[in-house]
Amino acid sequence: MSDPVRVAVIGAGAITQVAHLPVLRRLPGVEVCAICDSDIGKAQALAGRFDVKETFDDIEEVLKYARPTAVAICTPNHLHEIHVVSALAAGAHVLCERPLALTLAGVERVLQASEKYGRRVMVGMNHRFRSDVQAVRGFLAGGDIGVLQAIRCGWYTFQPSRNLVAWRLRRQEAGGGAFLDLGLQLLDLGLWLAAWPAAKRIAAHTMGQGKDSVEDMATALIVCENGVSLSIDVSWRHMGEAERFWFDLVGTKGSARVQPLRVFKETHGTVTDVTPTGASVFSGRDEGGCERPAAARPARLAPRTGCRLSLGRRRARRAPVTMPTRQAAGLVALGAVLLTTSYPPFHLPLLSFLTVAPAVVLVRRFEGERDPRRALRWGFWYGFVSQGAALYWLVVALWHFTSLSALGYVATIAIFGLWHAVLFWLVVRVRLRLPLVPLAIVFPVAWTAVEWAIGHQGDIRFPWLGLGSSLTDASVLVQWADVAGARGVTWWLSWCSVMLVEGILGSTFRWRPLAALLATVFCAWAYGAWRERTLPISEVGTVGLIQPNEGFREKWDPRHADSVVGKLVAMSRALEAHGRVALLVWPEAAVPGYLQPSWDSSIARLARESRTPILTGGIYGEPHPDGSYDYFNAAFYFDSSGSWRRYPIYEKHYLVPVVERVPFVPARLMQSVPGVGRWSGGFARGLTLPVYESALGRFGVVICYESAFEDLARRYRQSGAEFLVNITNDAWYGRTAGPYQHAAHLVMRAIETRMGIARAANDGISELLDPLGHSYAETGLEQEASVSDRLRTSDVIPLYVRLGDWVGTLCVLTTLGFAGVLAMDVWRSRGPQ
Repeated sequence: MSDPVRVAVIGAGAITQVAHLPVLRRLPGVEVCAICDSDIGKAQALAGRFDVKETFDDIEEVLKYARPTAVAICTPNHLHEIHVVSALAAGAHVLCERPLALTLAGVERVLQASEKYGRRVMVGMNHRFRSDVQAVRGFLAGGDIGVLQAIRCGWYTFQPSRNLVAWRLRRQEAGGGAFLDLGLQLLDLGLWLAAWPAAKRIAAHTMGQGKDSVEDMATALIVCENGVSLSIDVSWRHMGEAERFWFDLVGTKGSARVQPLRVFKETHGTVTDVTPTGASVFSGRDEGGCERPAAARPARLAPRTGCRLSLGRRRARRAPVTMPTRQAAGLVALGAVLLTTSYPPFHLPLLSFLTVAPAVVLVRRFEGERDPRRALRWGFWYGFVSQGAALYWLVVALWHFTSLSALGYVATIAIFGLWHAVLFWLVVRVRLRLPLVPLAIVFPVAWTAVEWAIGHQGDIRFPWLGLGSSLTDASVLVQWADVAGARGVTWWLSWCSVMLVEGILGSTFRWRPLAALLATVFCAWAYGAWRERTLPISEVGTVGLIQPNEGFREKWDPRHADSVVGKLVAMSRALEAHGRVALLVWPEAAVPGYLQPSWDSSIARLARESRTPILTGGIYGEPHPDGSYDYFNAAFYFDSSGSWRRYPIYEKHYLVPVVERVPFVPARLMQSVPGVGRWSGGFARGLTLPVYESALGRFGVVICYESAFEDLARRYRQSGAEFLVNITNDAWYGRTAGPYQHAAHLVMRAIETRMGIARAANDGISELLDPLGHSYAETGLEQEASVSDRLRTSDVIPLYVRLGDWVGTLCVLTTLGFAGVLAMDVWRSRGPQ
């Protein structure tokens, strides 16, 4: 005698208790070897009732230890696909409750797994195997009712929410409501009886309680290419005497009805009832004579239907829902416009909440199309075009160095494009793999992680356009950066874009996402208003800022060098004449080269005579015993006695790629290339963070675009700095958006660390910022200026300084976790078959 067929039942819900277990126990040659459910207590209770030996709470353990021949999948809808594929991979045949998956692409993946592992998979479409349906199919095949023309069917039940398990009401878990529960069976039955004609036109309408909830009523009309029409009407809200079910077929020579079975045909000009006698239906009729829901009846295994399910012209049906190229390109262009105008010099804080909305729309569409490849492609173009628009000034800036500036610009934005490609692809893949994780979590987390990665990519790190910095023109809304940092604001703004899209776009307007968004805006405003009223701020003394406005090329002309230093000294003396200052700040590389003795003497004399410390930028060389040396973009601190040698030199940490430090290759190699060699930097990178003592307090120095790196300011604050000094050139930006974007970084640094900041730029913008990020004593662009004002700072050490970039770290770890799940799927799919 052959061994029994070992069947494991996955899921211990109502369909298992009412249909599968009672029938399986009565089938000869079948043994129910295990019951699996996340509620192990329910599984054990059923096992005792139906005399099943083993229970589990994990399908992987069932497949590993129970070794079933076949598996019945009766879990919630969103788990069907993954459970079916796991069972097929373990070598089991599968009977799955409907639906097989939540999407067409999911069904195709299941069918591919069926072919790959050589196992059968069948969906519980039990209506096909009713005796009355089989009788109707015989009449169709024999031509008794002629050529099929139309099918009219419907199913009305009363299913109040309290009678349904919670997951059936959530779209992400159920996939659908009344139509998926009732209409899918009618759709399958109609197409099956009609021999699977290809659909030509489809019209449908659903009604429900909200976008996230499933529909409770639906109607659909399918017109097929062979002329057959199929209309379906279903409802969970039928309030009548009894449940209603009808399934009528109309042919050229007759008609048929299922439940109760009736068949009529034309005979010699009259209508004849040819309903066969003895064609019984399943037991269980209600008082009105109608059969009870098929959902309460057992599904029967077919003798052999094959592993493939005929889906008609699958590719042809998918094409119309694919986002048109023009629409995708339009969203990319819109994203570029929003990103560019959300940053200075534009003052449009509202746009910060919309900036990445086009990216969210694109991701949602690619997720709906289940097309990560298109997401990858369009993600690249989104990053390339949007960053290219916002960073257009790079061409102007690099033009000072080489006529090949366009190549550097294209390379820079291409890197951004690659990161955005990975971002789009990852978000779509994660949403398809983990549909329970909402887009409002996946997208902001991935966006913030990519922003973190751009700031940590070695010699080409360039965290210039952090999304959080776009809101600095509404500083009251970003005061909470003292808790979460700029990346916390980035996460929030990207989340806001998701909520806007979720609330506004879709079949119905949804107020809850918009209400949640407005609530967070109010909370941010309330915190900011409270912080601005309560933060203790003190004035520590007067700082003088010198803005010489030296031309980019003239400054480095050796014949002009002495006059550069002479001009700085003269402007400083003139400023001192209007009132004594406690610290003079000159810009980055204010001394045009190495500190020569004559310049050293002039600066020292100015400091002694005015009794004012001076911080200036210049180039510093550090010799080695073997005769070689490193040179640095540096800052020198002259105290009031005119001495600088007793203090450490600040050497710039983060160097501009190519211009200051050639990335990845020896500088000498790049310097040998015509056209770029002259401007290929070989600066060494500084390692120390000196904190200087002054009458105003202790301060740290950041040079040029180091202001974009939040870790420097935070580490200075941790080391005891009471304020920051930023020295920069900025002449190479020209009159573009570059200098305005550059200055915006310091607003976030001031708020994150609650320190005052003094900024001296060669040709502007020079300014002072208080610990709330408010700018004052601000100069204009491309003008010679010297300003002084009282520096305001605070002794508050905010939570962000203590915790560091915890939001960025969490987002990176979470993103790596998502990537790990995807990697495990790939590893499993490539494992031994």
